[in-house]
Amino acid sequence: MITLIARDAGVTKASVSEWKRGSSYPEDATLRRLADRYGVSVTAIAGYNEPLDDLGPPDELMRRASDITEQVLTRLMPNAELEQFIQVAGRANELILAGKSDNEVKGELFDLVSEMTSRSDE
Repeated sequence: MITLIARDAGVTKASVSEWKRGSSYPEDATLRRLADRYGVSVTAIAGYNEPLDDLGPPDELMRRASDITEQVLTRLMPNAELEQFIQVAGRANELILAGKSDNEVKGELFDLVSEMTSRSDE
C-alpha cells in the first residue's frame, strides 16, 4: 500500500511512512493529486472527517479563497504575478476563516489590491 501511494504521489516510500506516523505532512499539491487520482475530496485524503466549525471542509475553504481572489485580480490586476496571487489568496483565506461573507472578503480584497496597484504605479 505504501509503495502504491508513494508512486501515485510522486514521492518516496519513506515520505509516505512519515505521513502515516504524523512526523511530516504532504504538500497541498500532493494532496490534490492523490484526491484526483483516487476520486475523493482533498478533505478525505487529508484525514478531515468534520468541517472546520460551520465554515465547511478545508478544501472548500481553499476553493472559495482562490475563486474570490481570481475574481478580484482579474478585474483589478489582470497581469498579477504568482507572488501577488498568493498574497491576496492568503488574505482571502484569513478573512474566510474569520467568518466573513464572500462579499465582505471581496470588498477587503478590492482595497488590498487597489493599494498594491497604487504602490506599483509609484
